Amino acid sequence: MLARGAALHDLAPGARLVELPSKCQLTYSDEDDPRLLSIVSQVPPELWSAKLALKVLTQRAMGKHSAFTAYISHLPPSFPGIPLFFNREAVEAIDYPPVGGQVAKRGKWLSHFSSKVLAPLRGTIEDPYDGVVIDMNALGWALSVVTSRAFRTRGAKYPASLLPLIDMANHSFQPNCKVTPVVDGGIAMVTQHKVSAGEPLTLNYGTLSNDLLFLDYGFVVPDNLHDRVDVQFQVSLLQAGVVAADLRDAAGQPITISPALWQLDLLERLNLIPPSPSNPATPTTSSPPAASPASLVTFGGPLLVDPRLLAAARLLLAKNAAELRECGMQQLTCWGTPISAQNEALTLRVLSACGSLLLGYFANSAAADRVLLQEDPVPGGAGVVGLSGVRRAPLAADVQTSVRFRLEKKKVLLSTVQKLAAKMGVWGPPAWLWVGRLSGLACRGSAAAQASPARASAVKGDEVRVRFAPSPTGNLHVGGARTALFNWLYAKKMGGKFILREGPYGPYRQSERTSIYKENVDKLVAEGKAYPCFCTDEEIDAMKKEAEELKIPPIYRGKWARASAMRRVPKNQDITIQDMIRGSVTWNTDSLGDFVLLRSSGQPVYNFCVAIDDALMRITHVIRAEEHLSNTLRQVLIYNALAFKQPFFGHVSLILAPDKSKLSKRHGATSVGEFQNQGFLAPAMINFLSLLGWNDGTEQEIYTVEELSSKFGLDRITKSPAVFDKVKLEWMNGQYLKALPQEEVFPLVSRSLVAAGLITTTDSPFAVAVTKLVSKNLELIPDAEVELRKLLAYPFQQTLVTEDAVPLVADNMKEVVDALLAAYDSGELKTAVDGGADVFKKWINSVGKAQKRKGKRLFMPMRIALTGRMEGSDLGDQLAMLMLEQGDVVDPAAVEFVSLGQRLGSLREWSAQQPAFVAPVAV
Repeated sequence: MLARGAALHDLAPGARLVELPSKCQLTYSDEDDPRLLSIVSQVPPELWSAKLALKVLTQRAMGKHSAFTAYISHLPPSFPGIPLFFNREAVEAIDYPPVGGQVAKRGKWLSHFSSKVLAPLRGTIEDPYDGVVIDMNALGWALSVVTSRAFRTRGAKYPASLLPLIDMANHSFQPNCKVTPVVDGGIAMVTQHKVSAGEPLTLNYGTLSNDLLFLDYGFVVPDNLHDRVDVQFQVSLLQAGVVAADLRDAAGQPITISPALWQLDLLERLNLIPPSPSNPATPTTSSPPAASPASLVTFGGPLLVDPRLLAAARLLLAKNAAELRECGMQQLTCWGTPISAQNEALTLRVLSACGSLLLGYFANSAAADRVLLQEDPVPGGAGVVGLSGVRRAPLAADVQTSVRFRLEKKKVLLSTVQKLAAKMGVWGPPAWLWVGRLSGLACRGSAAAQASPARASAVKGDEVRVRFAPSPTGNLHVGGARTALFNWLYAKKMGGKFILREGPYGPYRQSERTSIYKENVDKLVAEGKAYPCFCTDEEIDAMKKEAEELKIPPIYRGKWARASAMRRVPKNQDITIQDMIRGSVTWNTDSLGDFVLLRSSGQPVYNFCVAIDDALMRITHVIRAEEHLSNTLRQVLIYNALAFKQPFFGHVSLILAPDKSKLSKRHGATSVGEFQNQGFLAPAMINFLSLLGWNDGTEQEIYTVEELSSKFGLDRITKSPAVFDKVKLEWMNGQYLKALPQEEVFPLVSRSLVAAGLITTTDSPFAVAVTKLVSKNLELIPDAEVELRKLLAYPFQQTLVTEDAVPLVADNMKEVVDALLAAYDSGELKTAVDGGADVFKKWINSVGKAQKRKGKRLFMPMRIALTGRMEGSDLGDQLAMLMLEQGDVVDPAAVEFVSLGQRLGSLREWSAQQPAFVAPVAV
């Protein structure tokens, strides 16, 4: 009836194409292997697909012994086009944080779960895969299988089932087939109407936005009616919309949003902000509560904007609480029920402005994306000639998919803005002003300051010279360290020089270069390119206030600018540089005016100093942080005024904290020294910093310094901000620790344990066993102390009363404990431990066979009895360590150390207090 997703002949409505009984639906339940359920329980609820993926892997590990082997063997061996497997360039091309963050989150979870949960179980009695290697690639494959092929056939409360329907029918919002339940829990795919021979069979996977279609299936639907743009609600979003829309009251004064308590209360009822502390004595309206994680609002779809966002705009623009007296929440959240005509007009303008502002968060425009896709109509095609006339390599297929995805998001915003504008009948782009302060000695620009359009490579015959000027005080920030590293790598790659504070161009401290700066100021004054200004602070403030009232840039308009023979900054002149990272950047001189070179105190300003220093030290390439981009215009004007050769500029993106704010002390350590004190290795820190904004286009993440210096290039530095992920840094440090030879790692660990006052020596058999045990999954050397304290302690009684342990105790745990005590008394336990992992495993299995126990019912009571915990490192290794302790622990009481003998003594007391076990009787 069907072949390769198409009908073989005409099909009547209701034709049953395939039927899958419940036994053909791959899912998981409480009846599965307890070992599997144990690891499934560690998966976060939102990653439901990962739970089923773990079950799929058990079936694949069984091979021909699995009832699903025929289906699994025909699944795709890989999933190209799924964002989970995109390289960094394709992920960055997504340019939409809600989805880009999901891709990163899934990738991090895969890495963590495969290395921290699955890897330690491999080959142990707790391994549900019986030694078959389940690494990150295998887990990623299974996750892709599930997300693209799983259906919920029994409702949202039940686990999904893996069904081969997607291999038989494609997705459509206007499908010709549907899935329907049949008797005994089975399902069938039937036609909804007549299907002609050769017609593709289609199913509706649901009212899915492009987010889910892209993440799970690797495609997007153009003009998807269910698509939307998600935004974290913050009052500041609407405040920015008010500014952009230039709202004014009847008197012509700017309208502002400053939420009052009654407005905050309504926002809280809309679930847009978290509940505030109920303390009426300390209310504040100056700092509205931050947005809660659940307060996502949307743009797009049939409703245009999220009803809660509509309500928020209306109530924040209301004149007072009385204006809302007749309004209920239902009225606030619905179109067609405005508070008033005036309020609705303001609301529409603000929401339109917000949509326009959100478009500005993307790195480029929708038009630019269309150009990219027009130039690359076929994924992976030959090189193309772009609209600029420059031949370039085609976009990779994954990058094209990302560009199509982000283009659809921009189209959603554009359509929403247009529809909102149609509602209000008026729309115009917002205007933005540059704001600054001018005083002291000013320098004028000239039309000759137009920057050279030369590209970023070193000029043939010129030696590449870069520099980094560390602050004379304070600690080196990781952002500064990253900048220094990029400069050093580029100089090394180009065979150039990296300048710090040495060489023939000193002195290198600004405090020692005052005479040099003064000499160049005098030169500019003598040539009529600079002039003294004697305006007072009051006069400068008056100029600034006048500029604000006139809504013009606050450029210098002091009386000293009108002196004879002094040239003004040219009006409306464009100054352009070709940034090595950001491409063409242009400023207009009308936004600047005359600016300060030397303060009245005699101190030169930063922009003047850095331009003079770079020029006199013959710096050819200035590679620095993005926050210095705004300084470049002034520096270019200074270069040209002094006839200095202009260097090439490259501005590296900022480093952000995980919450996407600027990395600061409130996020923890920020200086290199702090990370060194925390135990991070220098090679790991270099590796990590190099990947904050740069990649070589591969999936490689661990690099030697030699590899970095050979592969580094400015053309691979991204424009998007880099996020400082300390979890990844810790993982990377752990990879470097694992790569170190044991003879290098063990001394570091053992010395740290001695220094922490935990063990007496570094070379006793106990110390060697301890070091080996705590070093297995170590990410930081200081973490060894925490791990050892866990191993030495014995929280047996505390664990017994936990929710997870109570059922194990009730399941005649006494029986396991008694067997353990008998084995200890007879020496059988020591023999098993001394015999190594295989012998110990056989001994545990023999106990299980005698007591008709296996899986969780066997190994979990054993682990609790011997370690006092329900999780931890290999049980046999822990016992071997405990048997070696001979007074090696410095202060047993201080670390709550409980020896193996003491543990067995506690078990005897506990067992003696337990009543005789009575098996439950079935009713």
